[in-house]
Amino acid sequence: NVIFDHFELINDPIIVNYVNSVGKKLMGALPPQPFTYHFYVIKQDDYNAFASPAGHIFIFSGLFSGLENEEQYSRIIVHEIAHVECRHISQQIERSKKIGMATLAGIAAGILLGSGGAGDAANAVVMGSVAAGQSIALKYSREDETQADQLGLDCMTRAGYSGTGLISVLNKLRSKQWFGENEIPSYLMTHPTSNERMAMIDTWIENHPPPESTVDPYPFNRAHTWLVAEKGDEDAALKEFETAVLEQPSNPLAHYGYGLSLARKGSRKEAIDQIKIALARRAF
Repeated sequence: NVIFDHFELINDPIIVNYVNSVGKKLMGALPPQPFTYHFYVIKQDDYNAFASPAGHIFIFSGLFSGLENEEQYSRIIVHEIAHVECRHISQQIERSKKIGMATLAGIAAGILLGSGGAGDAANAVVMGSVAAGQSIALKYSREDETQADQLGLDCMTRAGYSGTGLISVLNKLRSKQWFGENEIPSYLMTHPTSNERMAMIDTWIENHPPPESTVDPYPFNRAHTWLVAEKGDEDAALKEFETAVLEQPSNPLAHYGYGLSLARKGSRKEAIDQIKIALARRAF
């Protein structure tokens, strides 16, 4: 409940329906679970995702906006599902004798402090520095990550994904193209990566050839377009979609994103014109 009290969830049907449809698809590739999983997007410009022991899976809008396709998105989500399935979060809490009720919210939140966007997270989490201190002790171990990787990869291939999403998204995070020299994404603070781990994933994929992907790119592209246009930086979104319209004039989602961005800036007539173009080209 503390998480819901202190963070703004994005409740637009486009986002809610999308994240739940992918979650349902992934859960269908797992054995019956003892509880129902729920999936959320938090409006915060941070590169993080986390799970609670009861199967609540959260991804930050900053991380969602930086992803390129559903393969990458599903790989983040299935990894969090695997941590819940393997009881890694519960085991961490059980092992730590110093954790009081006052710090549990910060711990369950994947430990949101200590990287880009940390100021906002620190203000949102009541216990602040106490939770930050616990974050270092409670990051996932190499064994936890390996187990979650293996379970997640198996689940993804059975759900019809190629399984390559984790490699591409970890490479993206490690490239430091999203943050400054001295910053590390929150996701890598609590999900330590290594060359050995990357090699293990490559080897697993090589030994378990995935099926040809049957993923329709449209649902992700529509949700991603809406999120960037409506919840991203206004000026950056306007520039991005203006460029997209010039470079891809036949792409209806480019016009859709441009229309939403123009509306946020108060250019209603131009926004309506762009939305009409999107509709004429069957954006939906």
